[in-house]
Amino acid sequence: MHEIQQLLAGALRLFDSPLLKAPAPGSPGGKRSHPEPGYAFIAMPMDPDDHALIDVLDALKEAALRCGIRAERIDEPESNERITDRILDSIERAEHVIVI
Repeated sequence: MHEIQQLLAGALRLFDSPLLKAPAPGSPGGKRSHPEPGYAFIAMPMDPDDHALIDVLDALKEAALRCGIRAERIDEPESNERITDRILDSIERAEHVIVI
């Protein structure tokens, strides 16, 4: 349980990280489109049999929701599109990216 608390504390610090701010126009990486306000993409391992990962995902989503942020992992919602394309699209449109 202590490990989950540490992961959550680190993830919540990311919400205010200057690294998540959009780059200035004209700067390297400044081609980014406008992020979707209040959307966070969660990049983390997926294993439906690992209950610790499920607990971490649920805790991250709940913490984000308390901050007014809708967080989702790439397998939510289900899709038939290529997962790599979906990951790149989600990162591109995310206002926040949480990496575990």
